[in-house]
Amino acid sequence: MTFTPKTEAQLKEKNLWPDGSYDFRVQEAEEGISTKGNEQIKLKLVIYKGEASRFVYDYLSPLMEFKLRHFCEATGLLSKYDSGRLTADDMIGREGIVQIRTEPAKGNFEAKNAVKDYVVKKADIRRPDTKTASLPLTAKQPAKPDDDDGSEVPF
Repeated sequence: MTFTPKTEAQLKEKNLWPDGSYDFRVQEAEEGISTKGNEQIKLKLVIYKGEASRFVYDYLSPLMEFKLRHFCEATGLLSKYDSGRLTADDMIGREGIVQIRTEPAKGNFEAKNAVKDYVVKKADIRRPDTKTASLPLTAKQPAKPDDDDGSEVPF
């Protein structure tokens, strides 16, 4: 048998998802303080690729202005952003599209997938300020059964 030997680091890096855009859902959010003493919210995202999924962590803070605004805009939280106050509870269950990049191994840390940014759709009226931001603003009416002649049955 012939093969190309790989290091443990190379094997782990090969298991990472390619850079690109993926659907996501915020599974967990936790408020905290960074090692430098700044407010932040740690997010545990579930990202999806077809039927496969995996977790990616991200941190949002006032210092990451573009990412914070893009997250809020992409998930229907723009009014909360405009108020200048967000909580972890506001973020749990939010959905959208995220840009993922590969972060190379550094020091004692292995290579990993990381959030590059959140995708803001232009003029997307389907993202109201609700928990599930991907729902349409108006619900479709259920189709009438084929045998429905339009008359109502009195009760």
